[in-house]
Amino acid sequence: MAVRPSGPEESMLAYSTAEELFCVKLGRSGRPERPHWRGRLAVSGAGAEQPSLPTALAVLDGSRGRLAVGSCGGGLSVCELTPQEPESVQDGPARHSTFWQAGRVPVTELHYLAAAGRLASLHSGMLTGAHVFLQEAGSLMLWDLDTQHCLLQAQDVLDGFRLVASVPVDEGGNELLAASYKLSDSQMLRGQCQLCPLETPTSLCFHKARISSAALCAFDARAPAGGMVQRFSTGHRSIYPRLQLVRQHFLVTSHAGTPVALWDRRHMNGPVHEVQHLPTHLDPPPPTPLPPCEDLPFNQGLHLHATQDLLVGRADNGMIWLWDLSERLGWADGSHPGTWLREATSAAAACAAEGTAAAHSDTAPGEHSLGAGQSDGQQHALGFQRQSLQSLHADERDYDRSPLPLGCLWPPEPVPCMGPQGDAQWVPLPELWVGHCWLAGLGCGEVCTEEEGPEGLPLFDGLTLLHEFSLDGSKVSYRNRYQYPKLEKYIAKVGRLPVSFGGDPCKTLFGAAMSRLRSLGAGRPGEANVGVTIGRIQGNRQVLIIFKLVNKSDFNGLVEVDPKTLQSKPMFTYTDINPAFKGFLSAAHGQYDAHQRCYYNFTMDMPRGAPTYNIFCIPDDDPKGYLLAKLQADPAYVHSFTMTEHYIVFMVWPAIFSMLRLALGGGVAPSLTWRAEKGTMMYVIDRRKGGPGHVATYKAPAFFCFHTINSYEEGDALHIDLCGYDDMTLIDDFYMSKLRSEKPAAAQGTIRRYTLPNLPATVAAGPTAVQAAQVSVLCDGRGKGAELFDLPRMDTRLYMRRYKYVYCVTKTSQDSHFFDGLAKVDVSSGKMVPWQQEGFFPGEPIFLPRPGSSTEDDGVLLSIVLQGDAEQPRSFLLLLDAGSMSELGRATIPPGLLVPFGFHGNFFPSGDAAPGSQLD
Repeated sequence: MAVRPSGPEESMLAYSTAEELFCVKLGRSGRPERPHWRGRLAVSGAGAEQPSLPTALAVLDGSRGRLAVGSCGGGLSVCELTPQEPESVQDGPARHSTFWQAGRVPVTELHYLAAAGRLASLHSGMLTGAHVFLQEAGSLMLWDLDTQHCLLQAQDVLDGFRLVASVPVDEGGNELLAASYKLSDSQMLRGQCQLCPLETPTSLCFHKARISSAALCAFDARAPAGGMVQRFSTGHRSIYPRLQLVRQHFLVTSHAGTPVALWDRRHMNGPVHEVQHLPTHLDPPPPTPLPPCEDLPFNQGLHLHATQDLLVGRADNGMIWLWDLSERLGWADGSHPGTWLREATSAAAACAAEGTAAAHSDTAPGEHSLGAGQSDGQQHALGFQRQSLQSLHADERDYDRSPLPLGCLWPPEPVPCMGPQGDAQWVPLPELWVGHCWLAGLGCGEVCTEEEGPEGLPLFDGLTLLHEFSLDGSKVSYRNRYQYPKLEKYIAKVGRLPVSFGGDPCKTLFGAAMSRLRSLGAGRPGEANVGVTIGRIQGNRQVLIIFKLVNKSDFNGLVEVDPKTLQSKPMFTYTDINPAFKGFLSAAHGQYDAHQRCYYNFTMDMPRGAPTYNIFCIPDDDPKGYLLAKLQADPAYVHSFTMTEHYIVFMVWPAIFSMLRLALGGGVAPSLTWRAEKGTMMYVIDRRKGGPGHVATYKAPAFFCFHTINSYEEGDALHIDLCGYDDMTLIDDFYMSKLRSEKPAAAQGTIRRYTLPNLPATVAAGPTAVQAAQVSVLCDGRGKGAELFDLPRMDTRLYMRRYKYVYCVTKTSQDSHFFDGLAKVDVSSGKMVPWQQEGFFPGEPIFLPRPGSSTEDDGVLLSIVLQGDAEQPRSFLLLLDAGSMSELGRATIPPGLLVPFGFHGNFFPSGDAAPGSQLD
């Protein structure tokens, strides 16, 4: 059945039987008149098409009896019915044109978007109950009716999830919302849950794993790769197969145990309001007794229908509830707020305090039923006490309510960011600051697997979401793209990562055995998570030097990214560049000398069980590069190293891999052992091509480091500045389970300088002679607003030279759970200038020097900040004056899009042809 308004006081109703189609005018009274159009589905004649049973209808043109028909066989047709005279009882065959018949999954919904001339069709086997159709994923499709061309064919990106309901968002015909659910094990095996009543819709079954939360998915026909742009967990394992969109922004859903849930699609960080109790006592009683709840439980969800001012909910036992949306959502023009919106803040507070959604009164003004409600604990006319109903669905609400299991996926086109006044203006930027700010961020920290882990939701590496802010004068736009959907599907099916170092330990990248890293040489696209640093390396040099935008990580793998589409390309390795660069580990932070135009990194291999670091150089004008040294040392986790004008300093801290644990299939982090007695070894490598390679060795007391700051030569000494820690506690602090707990981060660190003295004499003594390194603390912020410093950035014009300032993220107190501040540090005096706001989590500060200036701190800082407000989280690009650390402006991403915390980014001016950052 389908209804479409055809005028201010009339609508057209289409309906069908097994053999005929009808189109009827509904007058002002709402009663159907005699059919005005009618047509038989059967078509006579040899070889003629025989359409199957219609399962969905949409009125295209009521004045011509033109309908869109979806069938149980998955076909789509446009039919024109025969006009009927008032006294005529004759009918003729419906003229129809089938334009889609490739699928076999029944069509369950059709939506006609008249302004765009488009038709949305949902193909789902859920309503049939047939096991063969439940195994089919189905799809949401969008059609141009003029050309009969398919503009979108979309599914949920997670395996095992089915789309079950949909609703158009805009008349432009591009945006659609859909509900997605996961089948229970019983449904997968038998097609029916053995614990649910037979009449229960398949998607309302909640007898499944805790991780199987139903989802709300946003699709856009303009988006690439399947059209999904956002995916949000509902926090319920069930969902009624019906969605309603009210006043463009409010989405209404129904779930087992929660008859009505209201969502604001502009910021989907949780439901705005939930109705958990419905009045059920009928006074006077209906003339015909209703089926008892034991047979058709009314709390198994409602069939919803909404207009601008009314919401109607019908239960499967025939009861109907009516809500006045003018009272609940306020007036349509927004001049008067409604009770549901006014109560949203207090309801959210109750949820946080009690751990469950707050209960709401069932007799509030504007909520009506066929009779008045009763108080809790009283016996209802339908045979259940309300307390027993709550306990019946208590298990359904035992879930992880994380609102963004996949983060916010890419908007199809760059979206403008808003300035402080809500307009599109930011602050005027010099021409050389016009360009692109990139961030490799955490896009998915959890994956629903077919088998649950010990805690229900296993920990997996954070799958990469690439972000781009485009700066153009005083305007900023934002877009992103999820990089590895194939890998997520692999994890969901297999239950583990195919390779371990798919990213950064900062991003909880400890999930699988290192032995699997050896398979990386095949470069299988979609089976490796590469996305710790974002930079540029040289590409095809046959004609001229071309720089590729690439994601890099802590294993020997690189993924090129198309800067126009943000789409990742098949992975390649350093070994593909030169077979001598053999190994499975590498540094996410290679080093680039902009003066000599040379890129440096390493790979770690295990020939015959002997850990060997292959340190290499790739000049811009040499496509294959060359080895500088082969270094045998303990197999340690090395995230970065450092470089001076003439030397590479390769540091091996005592975070040592247990090869036995790795061989037995253990994860990377559990395989790391802190061996403080070994100290930290510092190997000096000559940078000259064909030079002696490893020339000197120093040793320092044990310390750990993720990120170096800068190094330079002064007299006979080398100075190495870094963010240092006394042990590797920081790795444990960045597990998702720790970040979600109430325990603050335990790691503490300082900015340190390690000096390698008397270098000529040490070189003369040979590389096997170990000399002592000297250490001094440049800045200790413990107890002063900086318990640690990390993610350092500086003026790259002073790279490998004496410098004064460094900019870092900080943990502002011992009670902090995460990086919650920024700091400018004077390494010559130890003085610190902070930037911090309560509840704000800034990312890596990227320094941009002011064009034409020679002063070290004359410039700006860019930092992507997550505003962790529980009511309405926001993300924005922060602009700070690098000298005073005062705020110059912020460009806020529109509501509904968030940038999950990321670690490393880079800024590239428009038209710049050089990599431009030593943190490449």
